[in-house]
Amino acid sequence: MPRERIALWDNAKAVLMLLVVSGHFLEPLTAEGYPLIYRSIFLFLYTFHMPAFIFISGMFSKHTLGKGEFPIGKLLPFVVLSFLLKAFYLCKDAVRNKDFTANSIFQLSNIAWFLFAVFIFYCMMYLLKPLKGQYVLLFAILFAAIAGYNGRLGDFFAVGRIVVFFPFFALGYYTDRERLQVFLAKKEVKIAAAAVLLLFAAAVVVFVKPLYALRPLLTGRNPFQQLGQTLYYWGGLLRLLCYGVSTAVMLAVLALIPRRRFRFFAFIGQNTLSIYFWHLPIVEAVYLLSIPAWVERYRYAPVVILAAAAASVALCALLSLPPFMTFVNFVKGLFQKHATNSAKH
Repeated sequence: MPRERIALWDNAKAVLMLLVVSGHFLEPLTAEGYPLIYRSIFLFLYTFHMPAFIFISGMFSKHTLGKGEFPIGKLLPFVVLSFLLKAFYLCKDAVRNKDFTANSIFQLSNIAWFLFAVFIFYCMMYLLKPLKGQYVLLFAILFAAIAGYNGRLGDFFAVGRIVVFFPFFALGYYTDRERLQVFLAKKEVKIAAAAVLLLFAAAVVVFVKPLYALRPLLTGRNPFQQLGQTLYYWGGLLRLLCYGVSTAVMLAVLALIPRRRFRFFAFIGQNTLSIYFWHLPIVEAVYLLSIPAWVERYRYAPVVILAAAAASVALCALLSLPPFMTFVNFVKGLFQKHATNSAKH
């Protein structure tokens, strides 16, 4: 694979990972009483950052799934890491004396959902790959638009998010990566991308109050009942509209990702699994260390946003270091060795 191509997607994954961590630093500030700018940032980031991550995962899954056998050794670590994260949050809830039910372990919320969802996405594409892509994609989109009317859509085995975000994985799987790179490199596309991002940023600032009512659609875990009685009946159409906006903003961001190889971006982009696994527990630990008092003092100052950005860069760099990667690589290695040994026999 050409070096430029590797640099492009490493840069993209690094930028998206930095935005994911920044979003988690700033998300507690979207509560009532804080400046609306934090809600605008939430709307901007959550419209595209997870769809883009899932789209890229789908795009690179084609090579893995095209080898014939299902890559169970490569994918089981995602399930294990997902439930390890869930175990951490159950322990945290126990410390806080929250109620525990028998199915709590299967309620995959927080960041545990994504790792499990990746495993399911691969399973689904492995089963669906003999079918024509346009039919799979159309059905996935329409099913997600209809499924939101089911009030049981939620965190149980991350079913809500799996249904909502699978179209982005499928879109990535059916996208020709080389043709996409040629398209994104065009000068007119980059100009249009900058315009799209500027217009979208302006919209989430100016119309933040009405748009924030659509937050349940962006997280993917909520049924349309969470939109309120007025918007409930329009949930399916609003879901389709969100798909369109998310795809446009996602492509705009990817068009503006630099193609030069940057050592820091390569460092982050190649270690996103380690960063994703460790970052939110550390972010929550930061908020438990009386940091909110400092935030409260400077809540209206740009310094809070700058501090979140700087902390995200530092945390991503830290979590890419061997002490944090070792555990994740150990889990991955266990299953990959088992798969290799099984294949020999």
